[in-house]
Amino acid sequence: MAARTFCTDLALERGEPHEGTALDLRRVLLLAVPHGQWRLRRTAVGLSSLLEEAQAYAYSKSAYALFMDKVEGRGDVPQLMAFPENQVLDGVDEETIAAAMRRWADGGEIGGRVEERTTILVCTDSRRDACCARYGYATYKALVAQADPDKFNILQCNHLGGCRFATSLCVQPNASRYGRLRPEQVPEFLETIGRGETYLPLSMGRIGLEEPQQVAELAARRFAVTVGGHDGATALSLRTASADEMVFLAEVDGIAVDVTVARRSFERHGNCEAVGSEPANIVSRWVEQSVSRHVAG
Repeated sequence: MAARTFCTDLALERGEPHEGTALDLRRVLLLAVPHGQWRLRRTAVGLSSLLEEAQAYAYSKSAYALFMDKVEGRGDVPQLMAFPENQVLDGVDEETIAAAMRRWADGGEIGGRVEERTTILVCTDSRRDACCARYGYATYKALVAQADPDKFNILQCNHLGGCRFATSLCVQPNASRYGRLRPEQVPEFLETIGRGETYLPLSMGRIGLEEPQQVAELAARRFAVTVGGHDGATALSLRTASADEMVFLAEVDGIAVDVTVARRSFERHGNCEAVGSEPANIVSRWVEQSVSRHVAG
């Protein structure tokens, strides 16, 4: 039998970058459901009709009404959690949970206690994509084994997006997005985010920016660090633009940087199910073309 081909491996072989793909996960709702009961996107087996209807309603308002779970023996999972408020509901009845879910879907808050730890959401959704089981679960277990439980709240969840960049993660409450984290990188990753910093090698970009701006800003931040500066707030301005190329001037930690990004085409299979059964899509992506220190004049 031929070995299975995974979309994550294909994306790496094809050179498709994870930079520029940071989806906006500032507002996320997580309902506690055992991992084995997850089904595609919004559904799970074993839910009461009350919670099933509340989940369907929340999902109709946001694709980031998700499920969460933890590995057995690694701590309790709250019944409901919401970001960016870091609010947690636990020890309440289903009617309270369902009402909170509907309130969140309508733009409100779920209430409850505040989770003071940094939460790391790790996609392990094998129903959506085999890569999230193959890569995501191994990284999730490494995070659980190595993270200080007093500082980090590690949760596995279903579809965060970016399956072909597994392991796909989101660090809350600032909604920082990362891709392609491997177990051997976990110690450095935890140390970096534990300091409140961005783990630049695997960052997908800054949420709230369009793809070319995400790519350019991240390139400038990485460059500034390599020349002795510090990562931080970045001022980004567009200097020239065409259909296939943009030139930006960025300033990071007092360092002025010129960044050029260009449009490139890549073959893409969005998930493992499509590999071998569907032809690759040709997609247009913005990629870093050049980055250098800005010379005034």
